[in-house]
Amino acid sequence: ESLGDPRFNSDAPFEGPATGGTIGITGAAGGAFGERRDGRRNLRAGGGGKRTENAVDLALAWLAKHQAPDGSWSPDGFARQCAVNTCDGRGDPELTPAATALSLLAFLGTGETHQVGIHKETVKRGLKYLKSIQDADGCFGPRTGPYARFNHLTSALALSEAYGMTMSRTLKDSAQRGVQFADGLRANLGPWDGTAGSGASVPEMAWMVAVFRSAKLAELDVDPSWLKRVCERLDALTDPVTGLVHAPTAAGTTAAIERFPEDRGTALTGAAALTRIF
Repeated sequence: ESLGDPRFNSDAPFEGPATGGTIGITGAAGGAFGERRDGRRNLRAGGGGKRTENAVDLALAWLAKHQAPDGSWSPDGFARQCAVNTCDGRGDPELTPAATALSLLAFLGTGETHQVGIHKETVKRGLKYLKSIQDADGCFGPRTGPYARFNHLTSALALSEAYGMTMSRTLKDSAQRGVQFADGLRANLGPWDGTAGSGASVPEMAWMVAVFRSAKLAELDVDPSWLKRVCERLDALTDPVTGLVHAPTAAGTTAAIERFPEDRGTALTGAAALTRIF
């Protein structure tokens, strides 16, 4: 059976640049992005049934129908794409880059790319949009505003994943520059010492790790020191007794545990655990 370019096929687990060590759990053999080749088959192998598969298909169909003509997914403008009933749940338009990136990741997660799949034109338009909002230094979207880092990191992840799955030369430069900007963002975030206003937040660190992990699997250039530094910062924010991850405060990382009740720390602890797994 022909599987295309032999460079991206492998008979050994987790070997080869484009064929599972991707972000998340994999059921595939052979290379970094192998489980994406048949996302629906792997969904069933992972315990999903027909109803699970239908739910995924319906979700992707909804996303495809609500994509804007320019290829983006607008949190406040998606309802303009409604053909019959008008959807609600509008959000902040400043999150359009992130919404677009997350939508693309949903398609990529099932094996859809700009080259293959029933939604390949949707994916192609989304990737084209992200590339169109990337500046010369690699930043996706505006550099200022409350969502600037989130917009960039999610977009960089989407481009890295798309490139890793396809090894498309049209995506490599954009993906690499996105990773490099993220690395510069990490380097310029301050000491990451856990004090208020310094360094990245825990969710931002989680997204950074996802970007760099994906880039490494896609064989893009990545600074090898990033993982050690992130883990050190997470350790500094983790209570040694409870394991609860604290939000940085002016008092530093030794703030009393009662200042971080469980209902405020569970999400941060989960994000930190996922980051360490990556």
